[in-house]
Amino acid sequence: MKAVRAALGLALGAFAGVLPGAAPGVRPVADGGARVSLRNLPAQDCYRIHGAFDAAGTRAQVWRVLTDYDHLAGVVAGLRSSRILATQPGGVEVEQVLDGRFLLFRKALALTLWVREMPYGSLRFREAGGPFRRYSGAWTLSPRPGGG
Repeated sequence: MKAVRAALGLALGAFAGVLPGAAPGVRPVADGGARVSLRNLPAQDCYRIHGAFDAAGTRAQVWRVLTDYDHLAGVVAGLRSSRILATQPGGVEVEQVLDGRFLLFRKALALTLWVREMPYGSLRFREAGGPFRRYSGAWTLSPRPGGG
């Protein structure tokens, strides 16, 4: 179970590790450090992970960074590669390889994700193939309180 927890933490860490400064016009916010929580749900035999971070930039700029799947490895910590496998009405199939680390051990975690895009609002994803029984989540773009 510890390995599963570490893998899930790593997966979220890769997503929460977006380095907005690597994209033109998008930069980290001084008080916008990643906030991550992990909750064990034994009755559902799963973990729930919630993460958030702040980035300064327009909604369009942030959207371009998050949906530039073929170049995400350049801006997401722990992501070895990311590429579009197929584009269909309503979504994109993306293959990603994460750099999994636990103590002294490293292992590549390969995932295929189905991503449904709601332009400039949210991305919903679910695993279409990979090491997890179930892996799904969402990115939601929302303005910071007080603007930005």
